Amino acid sequence: MSDFFNQGEGNGKVFKFPPKMPSPKLPSLRTILIIAGIFLFFVISYLISLKLDWAWFYAIGYSSVFWRTFFAKFQIGGAIFLAAFLLNVLNIYIVYRISRKPFKIWIALPVALFTATIVAGNSSNLWLAVLRYFNAVPFGITDPQYGLDIGFYVFNLPVFWLIYRLVTTWLVVNAITAIIIYLLLLARGVEVTSQDITTRILTGVEKGGLTHIGLLIGLAMAWQAVQYKLSTYELLYSQAGSVIGAGAADIGARLPAYYIMMALSLFFGLVIIISFRRRLKLAVLAFAGFFAAAVLISGFYPGLYQKFVVDPEELGRETPYLERNIEYTRLAYGLDKLTEVEYQVGDLSAKDISANRNIIDNIRLLDHRATKNTYAQQQEIRLYYDFVDVDSDRYMINGKLTQVMLSARELNQASLPEQARTFNNLMFKYTHGFGMAMSPANAITETGLPKYIIKDIPPQSTGIQITEPRIYFGEATNSNVIVNTGLKEFDYPIGDDNQEYTYEGKNGIPMTFLNKLLFSIRDMQLKYLLTDYITAESQYLETRNIHERVQRIAPFLLYDHDPYIVLGEDGKLYYFLDAYTYTNLYPYSDAYDENGRVNYMRNSVKITMDAYSGQVSFYLFDENDPIIMAYSKVYPGLFKKAGEMPQDLRSHVRYPEDLYNVQSLMLRDYHMANPTVFYNREDRWEFAQENYAGKQIEQEPYFSIISLPGETKPEFVFMRAFTPARKQNMIGWLAGRSDGDNYGKLLLYKFPKGLQIPGTIQVESLIDQDPVISGQLTLWGSGGSNIIRGNLLVYPIEESLLYVEPLYIEAEQNKFPQLKKIFVFYKDTIVMEDTLEAALAKLFGSGTITQENPAGEQVSVDDTVKTLIDRLATLYNQGKEKLKAGDWAGYGQIQKDMDNIIKALEEKNR
Repeated sequence: MSDFFNQGEGNGKVFKFPPKMPSPKLPSLRTILIIAGIFLFFVISYLISLKLDWAWFYAIGYSSVFWRTFFAKFQIGGAIFLAAFLLNVLNIYIVYRISRKPFKIWIALPVALFTATIVAGNSSNLWLAVLRYFNAVPFGITDPQYGLDIGFYVFNLPVFWLIYRLVTTWLVVNAITAIIIYLLLLARGVEVTSQDITTRILTGVEKGGLTHIGLLIGLAMAWQAVQYKLSTYELLYSQAGSVIGAGAADIGARLPAYYIMMALSLFFGLVIIISFRRRLKLAVLAFAGFFAAAVLISGFYPGLYQKFVVDPEELGRETPYLERNIEYTRLAYGLDKLTEVEYQVGDLSAKDISANRNIIDNIRLLDHRATKNTYAQQQEIRLYYDFVDVDSDRYMINGKLTQVMLSARELNQASLPEQARTFNNLMFKYTHGFGMAMSPANAITETGLPKYIIKDIPPQSTGIQITEPRIYFGEATNSNVIVNTGLKEFDYPIGDDNQEYTYEGKNGIPMTFLNKLLFSIRDMQLKYLLTDYITAESQYLETRNIHERVQRIAPFLLYDHDPYIVLGEDGKLYYFLDAYTYTNLYPYSDAYDENGRVNYMRNSVKITMDAYSGQVSFYLFDENDPIIMAYSKVYPGLFKKAGEMPQDLRSHVRYPEDLYNVQSLMLRDYHMANPTVFYNREDRWEFAQENYAGKQIEQEPYFSIISLPGETKPEFVFMRAFTPARKQNMIGWLAGRSDGDNYGKLLLYKFPKGLQIPGTIQVESLIDQDPVISGQLTLWGSGGSNIIRGNLLVYPIEESLLYVEPLYIEAEQNKFPQLKKIFVFYKDTIVMEDTLEAALAKLFGSGTITQENPAGEQVSVDDTVKTLIDRLATLYNQGKEKLKAGDWAGYGQIQKDMDNIIKALEEKNR
């Protein structure tokens, strides 16, 4: 111990390092082999993953996307790593040179590699930002503070921040590396004393090390000026405070503070560089002074400015910035293109109802949540089939535009019995779902169940054909399978037997011997090599879930939560999915999510996926979006023009659901254009409410076929109602258009001020308060049944409003809801009837009654009495034929049509 601690000259204690340190030993051969083995394992795993990834992209026709991404990562990441590595080697070489020690490459290279890995690891997502930077497209809109194009913030600024972080990381890591190596190299004979530390620690030639370290630390300090410069731009999309973006305190105090800190960063950095060798205390004081200035100038001062300058007259000082906030938020979400229309509410008559049969005939009676349970009970057929969700769309049925509910029947391997979940069954046998269920949204059977257009296995259809019902790729198809094997696939059940099938697609990965070997290693599944079922024609189908599939191809897009199934005119099934470009760097725009991830959003891409082959196509639907145009330059050939989408599929494009939800969310506040009203939130809106399953919830937006005010042609519209904050009356409704040249247009219908329009939850209350209805609901709900009230939908007709809600009854022990009653509300009157037509007749008179018979003809009370009698006789004879044939469902429908005609005759005779 006495060798390490001695009384030195003067009064200070002196710590002496040992006079000689042993040279570091080379690692043992065993250690080298272990490290090499681990390294080799990761290299081989990476190469296997890379090869199979390429094989997948090649199989689906997107190899150009794979190579573009691969070379971008390799070139940009490799350039950063190489630059960092060479500079690290240079830095270590300088340390050895100053220390007058022989340069040991076997030490320098591993250290340089390690530190280069740290630096390059801080740029893992730099490649995509760099590609966007070099392919940037201007927005054509400038920010109101600096006059820079919005593209500067979206494309340039992220790259500048990444460069700042890279340089900062390199300087800090290399300063630490230099200090450690200096201590190791200069440890012999160096004394550390409590007195005159600056002259006793390193003397003579060793002080060159202090100059070197001081240079690195000083440069790191001066480099912080770049951070403060970039922070001046970042103020414009700050999400804090009463103003989104730079407000009065930001411009009046924080911005000047950042400029001062820029100057101080350069000054203190220079002081450290100059004084670190000879006046270490001054360098330490400069270092401490920088952080003290940062706290006082950029921390406390803006807070004091806010409290004593802005807060006393906040509205007046923030008004110009509130105007920026409102304008740029509306721009960011496409609300600047919103058309506002005042909706004058008038009266409805039986004549108006008859004149708007295109709306009445498409009023959605089926609730998608209850319909999903009904489909599951009636149409899943076997326990291993699932209906994931029920979508709403429009089709031409018997020459008439009809709103339908539909869902694909996907295979769920997890629902197979335990004994059936063998390797062969899961990989080769149970590979695909089969068919779909489709029913009109406005029609039910006598027992309150969907009236199917497509049903059963194999598909039975009316008025529409399905030629390829097999679903190998879908919304909930998550497992990988191997097709074209020696074991035929299960296709669909036929009584007690099963139909078998062999896949005919060509979009899988060929199971060559090399691929089998690589899959065996990756999946840790030796059976791939041992089984005789896998042949030269076999294909490996992976990433079969549409969300995962498109995310793997284009991970830079945001995807809608709800894909929907479409039946093409070719009889094949396709999945549609909306994709969005986004950023959180749009100046003065409010982020819609709590995490601040998105403050700009565009539905620029529509995606289709063939449910049989898995072929994915990306269609460009918004060429005015600079972000998607930049991506289309980065990945030429990835996106097709919207006009290239087959016309039959184009007719099923709809207003994007997630974008509509975000726009309606932002519209609650940003419909207010006056900054004073906006600041006080005087006219804040909320979403309309409804009752469902005994709970009060937000009304879901819904698709409907309606004729918008001023339009004569029916169209597919996405709708949602608004109420004033903390009130229940309706104040307006938002319509997103889906068809033809009007696709993507957004209309906001606002009711006149002072006019009280019943909100949906008020109508729900009227239902509960009606003594007859309430008593009936209580009676139904007390006999072991659940009462389910579906979506309360609001339909605009002839500048008036009609409210419709279906009522389901469901046994507690069996999720099999049946639609039993229809509520219709108009002008303070609520009625509950078995059918929509009966409810309308009760509200407006029987002149509204119109029913379609099985042939698709319409029967109206405006026909002559003779025509009605003739029709009654015809139906009577048809009914007898149905009885003879034992067609009880057909007979029941005829009896219903006869009842309607009798009612019409009674009305004529009044």
